[in-house]
Amino acid sequence: MAALMLAGITPTLASGSYSTRPPRPPAKSDSRGIKLDNEKYGLGRKVFAEKVTLNAQGDAASQLPVLQRLQGSLPASVKKTKDLTKLAGKLTGDQLAALEYFVHQRYVAK
Repeated sequence: MAALMLAGITPTLASGSYSTRPPRPPAKSDSRGIKLDNEKYGLGRKVFAEKVTLNAQGDAASQLPVLQRLQGSLPASVKKTKDLTKLAGKLTGDQLAALEYFVHQRYVAK
């Protein structure tokens, strides 16, 4: 009886070590072969969805032209529901750069 139980366990132990977490898939690259920056893209997506704290005291005058340009690059269906210009003065430099990166990657001009 013990031999049968041992025989049932042995094949599962003989397969070698197994990582409990599968490896991360390779980063996607765009048409030019440039890898996607996941951290920057994720922050930009959160800023776009307004799921981060937007209480920075940024320079609204310098952020407004960038946000207007980004607003203009959005598809018409997204423009109806999203107004990026209202974020002027509320973003840090990193948040603005991440938002710009997200919009560029997500809504590529066709």
